[in-house]
Amino acid sequence: DQLDAYDEAFATTERQSAPVIVVGGGRVGRAAARALGSAGFPYKVVEKLPGRVPTDGHGIVGDAADHDVLVEAGITDAIAVLLTTHDDDVNVYLAIYCRRLRPDLQIISRAVLERNVATLHRAGADAVLSYPTLGANRVWNALGSEDALVLTEGLEVFRCPVPHSLRARRLDE
Repeated sequence: DQLDAYDEAFATTERQSAPVIVVGGGRVGRAAARALGSAGFPYKVVEKLPGRVPTDGHGIVGDAADHDVLVEAGITDAIAVLLTTHDDDVNVYLAIYCRRLRPDLQIISRAVLERNVATLHRAGADAVLSYPTLGANRVWNALGSEDALVLTEGLEVFRCPVPHSLRARRLDE
């Protein structure tokens, strides 16, 4: 009920025409592109290897570190960039680069190694997801009776009983 109330107050049903740029056409990037396409979001996949680039008009062969490639992908209007490469160093560099190009851009990055999560945040990523966190969440859900949802590293949504002493009180109280 609370999430519905939040959506009613703040959600927009207006569809974005600006693309989401997916950097990396590997397994994770392709899965993200499929999810974006299924949800009706415009997207472009930027990938160096021609065999991994979608042939349906949603792909660009090139290096995301090349300004012209990012401009072709729509960086000037994009609402978000998803950094999905399998190399945390590349993701750190691209987070810094994209943040400098577009300070207002939402940057979401994959982290292969848990130790690089904080570095990716410092580099400018707004959200970082890593396999250890997602895996731990999956194990937690398999063992427990409640579902937990990881929104980003360190931000999880889950259900828990509210103690009687906290009922009918606001969070700031």
